[in-house]
Amino acid sequence: MKEIKTHRLFYIFFSALISLTACAQNDASIDPLETEENFTIEANKITYDVIVNKPYQINERLPLIIYFTALKNKDSNISNYLSENGYVVWMPVLTSKEKGYPEDFLDKHGDILSLLLKKALSSPSIDSSNIDIISYSLDSCVVFNRIDGLREANKIALIGFGPPMDDMHVFSKVQGIINGKNYGNTSSSILLVTTESDELVDLGPVEFVRNKFVKAGKDVTAVQYRDKSHKDLFNDKEVLDNVIKFLNNEKPDNVVSKIKLNTKIIEKWNRFRKTGYW
Repeated sequence: MKEIKTHRLFYIFFSALISLTACAQNDASIDPLETEENFTIEANKITYDVIVNKPYQINERLPLIIYFTALKNKDSNISNYLSENGYVVWMPVLTSKEKGYPEDFLDKHGDILSLLLKKALSSPSIDSSNIDIISYSLDSCVVFNRIDGLREANKIALIGFGPPMDDMHVFSKVQGIINGKNYGNTSSSILLVTTESDELVDLGPVEFVRNKFVKAGKDVTAVQYRDKSHKDLFNDKEVLDNVIKFLNNEKPDNVVSKIKLNTKIIEKWNRFRKTGYW
């Protein structure tokens, strides 16, 4: 009797062990992101820490947002909010000692985008047909500079994009890229998020970009707020919800057919320039 009971206990234990092993193997194939943590990546001898945020429950390949804020201080609240909406989020943060914004920052920091896209395409946990990029301000200028080469990106949201009026060298560099861009080479859907009250970016070139994409037959959507500041565009739930609508193939709020220029602010900056501010 004791021998039968021992065999029975051994059988139960062995069956349970096999079952647990099978479950673990299935989980490993379905949910490899459980073991994917933050990682480091290097481009042009510049190092970035990539912060990974993911939904609480993962049971399939998931869409990826590359939240490109390499030149700006990280904002984990935004990254967390995006992941709560069902996205895996990779947020590269510049960790090298490089300071300021050299005139060639648009080229130097753009290479990381290609590396991240390559890594995403090889990840078994990422839906390779659903990779999007969100960027803000100067970071969006880096993305725009490489936009015709980011063919793996399904949608690209450029928030607060445009030449900054407070830096002559960067303004000229961004303006030159805008004027020289071949708009027919872009394959991603584009969202331009602007505000009439932008106190930093000249919206004239941004409207030029929108119009060029339209004439090239590209999928471009322009959203414009009235009273938000340039900084408000960065950390604003209303703006993020609108971007998420765009990513989910829904029509965002505040869509405009033409971007209204921030004329008074441009005139103010022009007066500064005439007095030798630049």
